[in-house]
Amino acid sequence: MYFDDTANVTILDSEILHNFYSGIQFWDDPCQYIHIERNLVYNSTRGIYGDQASQWIVRNNTLMHNTQYGLYIGSGEADYGNISLNTIESNRDAIYIASGDYHYIYDNTIRWNTRYGVYLSGVTGAEVFYNIIAYSGIDNAYDSLSGTNWNATTLGNWWDDFTPPAPYLIDGDSTDEHPMVYLPAEPIIDHPMDYVYAEGAEGNTITWQPVDDALKNWEVWIDGVFWDSEAWDFIDVTVNVDGLAYGLHTLEVIVWDVDMNNVTDIVLVHVFDDTAPGINGPANHEKDQSESG
Repeated sequence: MYFDDTANVTILDSEILHNFYSGIQFWDDPCQYIHIERNLVYNSTRGIYGDQASQWIVRNNTLMHNTQYGLYIGSGEADYGNISLNTIESNRDAIYIASGDYHYIYDNTIRWNTRYGVYLSGVTGAEVFYNIIAYSGIDNAYDSLSGTNWNATTLGNWWDDFTPPAPYLIDGDSTDEHPMVYLPAEPIIDHPMDYVYAEGAEGNTITWQPVDDALKNWEVWIDGVFWDSEAWDFIDVTVNVDGLAYGLHTLEVIVWDVDMNNVTDIVLVHVFDDTAPGINGPANHEKDQSESG
């Protein structure tokens, strides 16, 4: 979805999947009064992208597996955003705000992003609080200025890498003065993308990153038939899916902790035939012009 020089746009209850560039894009001033709620934006280069767009509400969306940004807001005109109640997982950067001011980022679940959870570059007047920000590849948060309030009065954020006492130091020039430790007491798990491979190919694996204070073991079922199991190795769950027949398969992973609490994830595996078709033609035949038929 692309919007240019537009005001009063509402996008609700949509699935926006597999876009080469942006799932939702607003471009140029004056894109204003933008309301994006209860959408799934999945597997685009940029999930939601706004340049010079202002007056945002981005609420209760799921932004996953976008190869650059879950949400990107940029330029000096990109001000006044309400970013709340979203699940933003398994992107490169979850929330990246470049030069936009006065954004309220609160009550989001931001996990398993490969670079940064929240990245603020030249942002002033922002408030970031009551978010779960965890398991980022480089750092959970970066803030290039000291003008961001990472707390609402005494309410900070949950961080998986926080070790008391406070404060929690944010890369750049900020601190969360009231941080909280994020360590789930029951298992949680990320959701890898559905997997595709050619029939007969080898070395095909799917990896999950479950989290719990005391994981125990896991097992995998494919199309309702037991496939594999193992004790928790303190790293991840990696499953080899070689040898499946041509077609679409449903893989279910179940992970338990020591108290027998469990979490489940389902991934589809598509095995395709990449053998080029062949054809057997009749032998060449010479025919004299005098012959009939």
